[in-house]
Amino acid sequence: MGPGNLAVRRPVTMLMLMLVVILLGAISLNHLSLELLPRFEPPVLAVYTNWGQASPQETATMITEPLEQVVATIGGLKEVSSISAEGSSVIICELAWGANLDAARDEIKERIGLIPLPDDAGQPMVLRYDPTTMPGLRLSVWGDVDEDRLETVVRDVLLPGLESVPGVASVDISGLNEQQVQVTVSQPDLAELGMDLGTLANMIRAGNVLMPAGTVANDESEYSVRVVGEFDCLEELGRVVVGRNSDGFVLLDQVADIADGRAPGASIVRTNGQQSLGLAVRKEGDANLVRVNRDVMSRLEELSGQLDEVEVVVTMNQAEFIEEAIQGIGTNLLVGAGLAVLVLLTLMQSILSTLIIAVAIPFSVVATFVMMHFGGLTLNLMSMGGLALGVGMLVDNSIVVIENIYRHIQGGASTAEAAARGTNEVAGAITASTLTTLAVFLPVVFVGGVTGELFRELAWTVSFSLLASLLVAITVIPMLASRILPYGRWNQALRPRSSRSTYARMVRGALRRRGLVLLVALGLVAVSAIPFLYLGREFLPAIDEGSFNISVTLPPGASLSATDTVAADLEALLATHPDVDIYSTRVGPGGGVSMSEGGKNTASIDVRLLPPEQRASETDAVVAWVRGEAEKLLSPDVEFAVASQDQFSSMAGSDNLQLEVRGPSLEEVQRLSLEFLEDLQTVPELGEATSNLEQQLPEKKVVLDRQRVAALGLMPAQVATQVNAAMGGVFATRLNRDGNNLDVQVQYRPEDIDNPDKLRHLSISLPGGHNLPLIMLADIEDGQGPISIHRSRQQPAAQITAPILSGDLGSAIAEVEALIERVQLPGGYSASVTGSGQLMQEGFQSLYGALALAVVLVYALMAGLFESLLHPLVIIISLPLAAVGALWLLLVGGHALGITAMIGLIMLAGIVVNNAIVMVTAINQLRGEGMPVREAIATGAAMRLRPILMTAFTTVLAMLPLALGIGSGAELQAPLATAVIGGLLSSTVMILVVVPVTYSLFAGRRHV
Repeated sequence: MGPGNLAVRRPVTMLMLMLVVILLGAISLNHLSLELLPRFEPPVLAVYTNWGQASPQETATMITEPLEQVVATIGGLKEVSSISAEGSSVIICELAWGANLDAARDEIKERIGLIPLPDDAGQPMVLRYDPTTMPGLRLSVWGDVDEDRLETVVRDVLLPGLESVPGVASVDISGLNEQQVQVTVSQPDLAELGMDLGTLANMIRAGNVLMPAGTVANDESEYSVRVVGEFDCLEELGRVVVGRNSDGFVLLDQVADIADGRAPGASIVRTNGQQSLGLAVRKEGDANLVRVNRDVMSRLEELSGQLDEVEVVVTMNQAEFIEEAIQGIGTNLLVGAGLAVLVLLTLMQSILSTLIIAVAIPFSVVATFVMMHFGGLTLNLMSMGGLALGVGMLVDNSIVVIENIYRHIQGGASTAEAAARGTNEVAGAITASTLTTLAVFLPVVFVGGVTGELFRELAWTVSFSLLASLLVAITVIPMLASRILPYGRWNQALRPRSSRSTYARMVRGALRRRGLVLLVALGLVAVSAIPFLYLGREFLPAIDEGSFNISVTLPPGASLSATDTVAADLEALLATHPDVDIYSTRVGPGGGVSMSEGGKNTASIDVRLLPPEQRASETDAVVAWVRGEAEKLLSPDVEFAVASQDQFSSMAGSDNLQLEVRGPSLEEVQRLSLEFLEDLQTVPELGEATSNLEQQLPEKKVVLDRQRVAALGLMPAQVATQVNAAMGGVFATRLNRDGNNLDVQVQYRPEDIDNPDKLRHLSISLPGGHNLPLIMLADIEDGQGPISIHRSRQQPAAQITAPILSGDLGSAIAEVEALIERVQLPGGYSASVTGSGQLMQEGFQSLYGALALAVVLVYALMAGLFESLLHPLVIIISLPLAAVGALWLLLVGGHALGITAMIGLIMLAGIVVNNAIVMVTAINQLRGEGMPVREAIATGAAMRLRPILMTAFTTVLAMLPLALGIGSGAELQAPLATAVIGGLLSSTVMILVVVPVTYSLFAGRRHV
C-alpha cells in the first residue's frame, strides 16, 4: 500500500495528524527565541593582564612573551597573537572550531599560574568571547543635576532596578569618574618632612586600622578583642600624625589639602553634546534578547517616578532591529507565498485545486517550527531567511502530485482512485527530487568556520521545510483531493492542451537539430564567464541598520582635552543634520580588555538616525555628507573615518583590508611595514593605509645613573617607584563613610607636575630624610615608543589597515597578494592578508568544496533513482545552464559575489535538477510502456511542461521580495535570492530544450 492509498482511505487519521502538527507548531513558535544571528561561540580565548602604567615594551617583555610561550603549547591551538599596550597585555588564542573551550581555558589557567610575573602586575584573566553576551541595549543617562546626584540615581535606582529584570546578566556603567578622597600635598612641604608620596601613603594606611586582636576571657565569659581605628570622615583622616617638628606632631591636615573628589577621567562620555553616563545592558546567554529588552523598557517606565530631573534615553536597542528584520522577512514570506498562489491560480484556473496545493505552504511552515524547536534553532535572520527562500519550493511537490491526479481523472478514473494512484506514481520521483535538494544543503551543514556557523541554520530550516512539504504532498494533498475535487468543476476549467502540443512540436524540432541546440547552449554557458570576471567579491553584504560611526585620531601624544575639542566640533556638525536622532560620544580610551579602544588621542561617535519613515535620506547619503563636511572642518593632521554600522560587517571587518607583516626583529618588521605602506598607495582599490608601527608615542626617558643611585643608598626600583607615584599619585587606603568605601589617593598639586620640564626637578627622597632633584640622579631624554606592540605566532608583527574604496574586497586582495609576491622578504619574514580578507578566502574555499560535494551527492542519488550512470549526466547538464542566469542577474542587480551568493549557487544545484528529474522520469515511464524513444521524449516532456513552469514561477515569484531587498535586514538574503531567481529562469528555459536533446544522445546507450 502506497502513501496515496493510506491518505485516501484514512482521512480522519490524516486530519488528526494535521491538527496535532498545527498545535505543536504553535507551541514551538512561542518557545523559539528571537535573535539577530544564529547562536555560536567562536573558538577564541583571551588572556588579559593589567600592569599599572608599564610601557608597551616593558609589558611585552615582562608579561606577554612569557605567557605566550606557555599558551602556545596548549593542545588544539590554531593561532596565537597578542597586543601589548601601556599597562595591559592581551593574548588572543584561536582554537580549532569544535574545540572544548572549557577544557582549554582550564588548561591555560593552570599553566599561566606557574609563570612568575612582576609583583605589581595583576592576575591574568582568561576570558571567552561570546557574541550572545555583547550589550543588546545601551542607555544614556543625563540631567540638569550635578555628577553626585547623577551617580546616586544610577547606582541606587537604575542599577538595582535593571539588574533585577529576569534575563539580565549585568549592567555596566561608562563615563563615571569614581568618587575618592584626595590628599593633595605640595612637593616642597613633603620634601621638608623628608619623605615621598609612597612613605606618606604608608603612614596613612597604618593609621587606618580595623582588625581582630584575639580573645580575652574570665571565669564566666569570653570576649573577642578588636582594634578599632578606622577612618569614617575626613576629619579623622586629617588627624593622622605624619611627622614631628619643633612645635610637636605634624598632622596630615597641616601639610595637605583633604577633600572629596573624583578620579581623573580616563574618558569623556556625552550624548547629544551633553555630559552623560552610559549603561550597557547584557543579557544572559540563553535569554531571549527581544523579551529581555522589552522587560527592561517596561522597568524603566516603572522607575521613571524615581528619576527626578534625570533623563534616560535609548541610544541602541538591538531588539528593535531584530523585530523589524524578522517582521520584514515574515512579510516577504507572506508576499512571496501570495505571489506563488497567484501563479498557481493563473496557470491552473481553478480555485479548488489552487487551494489544495496552497495548503502545503502554511502547513509546511508550521511543521518546520516544530522541527526547529526540537533541533535547537532560533528565529533569526538566517533561519527566517531560509523559510522565506524556501516558501516557493514548498508547493513544488504538491503541484506534481495534483497534476498527476488530474491526468488520471482525465483518463476516466474516479477521484479517490486518481488521488491514490496519481500520488503513488510520482511519490518516488518527488522524494528523489526533494532528496537532491536536501543533498546540496548537507555539505553546507558541515562547512566550518564563521561561514558554516552563520549559514547552518539557514540550511537546516530549508531542509526541514522541504521535508515537511514532501510529507504534505504524499499525505495531505491526496486526502484533500479525494474529498474536495468532486465538488468542483476544475477539470473543465483547466487550460487546453494547445501549449503542450506546441511545446511537443518544438521538442521534435530540437531533436532534429541537436548539434545547433547544444552549440547555442555551450555558447551561453561560455558567455557567463563575462559576469564572473566583472562581479566584485565580498565576504558579507552590508546591512543598513540606520546608524554609523565616526572615529577620530589625533597625532600621538595629543591630550584628552585637545581630542575633546575636535569631538565637540563634530558633534556640532551632527546637530545640524535633520535626519540625525542621537549621537553618543566617547573621548579617550574605553577601558576593558579591548586593545582597539584607542588612547587619549582618539574619539568615537556612534550616530543613530531617525526611523526610515521619518527621514529623507538613506544612511549612505548621510555618511557621505558627514565625510565631506568633516574633511572641510578638521585639520590635515587629524585622521577620521566614517563608516556604516551593522552587525555583519563589524564582525567581519569587511570595510577594510588588513595586511600582517611578521618576523624575528621588530625593527626589520617596522622597516618592511613602511615599505608596504608606500607600495599600497599604488593599489587603486585602496585608500590611505596605516600601520600600528607607523605612529610613535612621544616619551620622556629617565636614564638612571646606576653608580650615583647606589652611592646614595638607593636601588633603581626605588627611584622608579617615586617617579611613578609623582606622575599618577598613590593609593593609600579606603575610608568607610556611610557604608561606602572611598579610595584615599595621595598626590602632588597639579602645578608641581604640570609640564615635562618640572620632571627634572622632581624631589627624590633619600635615606636619612634628605632629598635631591631627579636630574641629579638621571638624564632626562626625549624619545619615542610604539603605541602598542603586536605579535603573531610569537613574533613581532605589524598590522597594516587600508580602507577599500571600490567595495570589491576580492580585487583588493588579488592586488595585495600580487604586491606581496613582488616584494623580496628576508628569510624568516612573511606577509599575508588577514581579517575579513582571510575570512572571505577561507569561506570561498569551503563553499567551493561544498558545491563540488553537492554535485557528487546529487549525481549519486539520481544514479540510484534511475539505476543508471548515464541518465544522471543528462540532468547534471542543467547545472551550468543555471549559472548563466545567476551570474548575469547578480551583475545586473549590482550585487557582489559573496558568501550569500555562493550559498544561492549551491542551492541551485539542488533546485534546478528537480525539473529535469521530473521530465526524465516521465520519459522513462513512457518508454517502459513501449513508446518509441523520440515520441516518448516529446510526449514525456510535454506532459511535465506545466508542472515545470509552475514550480519555477512559484519559486521565482516567492523569492522576488527578498531579491528586491524589501525590509530591514533583507540585504543579507538579496544576493542569494537573486542568484536563485536568475539561475532558475535561465535553466528552466534551456532545460525544456537541452534535456530532451541530451537524453536522445544517451537513449541508445546502455544505462549502466
